[in-house]
Amino acid sequence: MKISTIGIVAAFAAASGVAQATVYVNSQFGSFANGNLVGQGGWTQEQTQTTLPLQVNGGVVQVVGGQIVNNQDAANLFSAPVVADESFYLASRLTVTSVPVTNNPSYILAIKQGTFANVRVAFRAGTAPNTFQVAMRLTGQSQNPFQFSSDLPLGQAVNVIIAYDAYAGDQNDEIFGYINPTSSDRGNNSEFASQLNGANSDITSLSGVIISQFGTSSNPTAGVDITSVAVTTTFAEAFATVPTPGSLALLGLGGLVATRRRR
Repeated sequence: MKISTIGIVAAFAAASGVAQATVYVNSQFGSFANGNLVGQGGWTQEQTQTTLPLQVNGGVVQVVGGQIVNNQDAANLFSAPVVADESFYLASRLTVTSVPVTNNPSYILAIKQGTFANVRVAFRAGTAPNTFQVAMRLTGQSQNPFQFSSDLPLGQAVNVIIAYDAYAGDQNDEIFGYINPTSSDRGNNSEFASQLNGANSDITSLSGVIISQFGTSSNPTAGVDITSVAVTTTFAEAFATVPTPGSLALLGLGGLVATRRRR
């Protein structure tokens, strides 16, 4: 298993046989140097586009809004096959600064399966002025259209966690989206949306997390400042990577004891 220089493994299995919990990626961009994202913390260039390199500036990775072509994407790779009755979590703290008016926004964050992006996170204009909505979809297939949150204020940092639950069989995996969760216990938080896989096959062999800068003239990119990106196997771990200021002292990755089951 390839773990990034910032990715860590939290292995606090109890003597009774509790399975290990894992943080595959935990990129806190406040610890990165200003300049190109690619080459830092396990982030590598995704595919061949090199234009408009992703930049770290003042502790955030900046995705410039209004892009209408495919510019540089970056990936942080890991080996994490999804198997029946397990879960994975994509977590990010970010600030949306500009958004397109569209029903099919270009994704900014995703989980990589081979050369394809699934578990997509995007942003579009809200119904009220100066607001945006978080969008998520389980796959990039038409059978899994984006599901949207309610309006959120532009320019205000939010914590987003997408839970991916895998089950035995096919076309039965699910995702659930959480915005600004207040508890490390997944069951104590309400999701803004959920989606059952309606595509041909469930996702397997997840291999990394992507920050994307793909836009088109009809669906330009949103402007997003990304403070952190993490992929974990428990909700508590995901929650710990995007803590609110008041909870920084209350929860840390070093104190987590969790199973590698749905939490």
